Amino acid sequence: MNARIDLSLSRREFLKASGALVVSAAGPAFTGETLAQTAAVSPGSKPPLLPSELDSWVAILPDGRVSAFFGKMDMGQSLDIAIAQIVADELDVDVAKVDVVMGDTALTCNQGGASGSTGIQTGARPLRSAAAEARRLLVQSASQKLGLPVEQLRVDDGVVSAVSDPRKKASYAELIGGRHFHHQVEWNKQIGNPMDIKVQATPKSPADYRVVGKSLRRRDVAGKVYRTDKYVTDISLPKMLHARVIRCSRAACTVGGVDEGSIRAVKGARVVREKDFVAVVADHEWDAVRASRMLKISWKEAKKNPFPPMAEIYDHIRKAPVVKREDAVKKGDVDGVFKTAVAREHGARLRGCRCARRRRHGLDRLAEAALRPDRGGAAPRRGARESARHLGNRSRFLRAQRRRRRGARRGAPLQAHGAPGARAGHAQRRDRLGSEGPGVGAPRPRRARCFGQGDRLRVRLEGLLAQEH
Repeated sequence: MNARIDLSLSRREFLKASGALVVSAAGPAFTGETLAQTAAVSPGSKPPLLPSELDSWVAILPDGRVSAFFGKMDMGQSLDIAIAQIVADELDVDVAKVDVVMGDTALTCNQGGASGSTGIQTGARPLRSAAAEARRLLVQSASQKLGLPVEQLRVDDGVVSAVSDPRKKASYAELIGGRHFHHQVEWNKQIGNPMDIKVQATPKSPADYRVVGKSLRRRDVAGKVYRTDKYVTDISLPKMLHARVIRCSRAACTVGGVDEGSIRAVKGARVVREKDFVAVVADHEWDAVRASRMLKISWKEAKKNPFPPMAEIYDHIRKAPVVKREDAVKKGDVDGVFKTAVAREHGARLRGCRCARRRRHGLDRLAEAALRPDRGGAAPRRGARESARHLGNRSRFLRAQRRRRRGARRGAPLQAHGAPGARAGHAQRRDRLGSEGPGVGAPRPRRARCFGQGDRLRVRLEGLLAQEH
């Protein structure tokens, strides 16, 4: 993983930072078969992030390096090196020159979650096809440049040369010229694990593989051993405030009163309350933990038990009336647009810490695990949709690794609090979430504090709110 994660990085900025020339002020577009397609495109224009665009899967940088855009996240399976091997074999480049970009919905297509042992089986197919198609286009471009038929050319380490005269050659970097492919591929219109594309190129036969099948050194071990990887809990935003949401230990309780003076001993801590939503915020995380334990709240229990007897739970759920959901503001046919949308929002059904930053035109969220596609269930209602409704317009997800803990349970996201959670602290623009179990001793290092405690049966949500500046 990269040591630095920029939550506001756009696809164009990423390619610029990586060394790719995105804007071409002069010169023809990419030569070869795509010439007709690029004729209608203004120089330097960026293709949309769609599975049907070859540029959504692979990019050739001016220095010859290759960026493969993988729409899944490596959760310890070492998918990155496996994807790099597949792309390297199809493109005929050194595997060390292939950089795999994972887990950013602004840069990669939505290929679903990490998918465990099927991550390669389901996720590598479109990348394998895209790499093969990119090689075909590059060889065809070299054929025009060198004046030789494709059959008389060979590719070795990203350099296309004549079989009869190796001095006649052109590298991938020279052929692409820092421009996009602007080439369409056939997409099966599926989102998540089933996503796949069809191309004109024929991927290599396993008998021709040179890298796939070899046991190469994993790229993620050193960062974990030397603690140089950036986990979600390592992300620190300017002027962040830490928070703890406080709930009653019993269901259906309301807040009778809050003694804000009970946390006076914690410097800088203050109470955020809206109706029955109560939280404390502080400049430091441990101060927020202390304040959440010290705050005195009088809870009012419901006069009537809101739940039926356990033996009647099933019948109660089946017979319960459907609660109509109403939006405060509704412009246009929202449901109709989402049904025909290329990409659908997906909620963060995760545990542990998350970090989010609201930008002017949307919300960036760094999630510590794979994000699941919208399946019409609880995820969109409790996750992305609530954030878009209360915090901003568009959401962009960036996935980052987390440490695993046996027996850990999933925690609920802060977005489940709805408007009170979003507006807490005057709708602060940044928040980090985590889980905090009871009976925790002295402060631990940042990672241990969020990951070591895990999710216990009695879970409190941790929120990090940052002041607007």
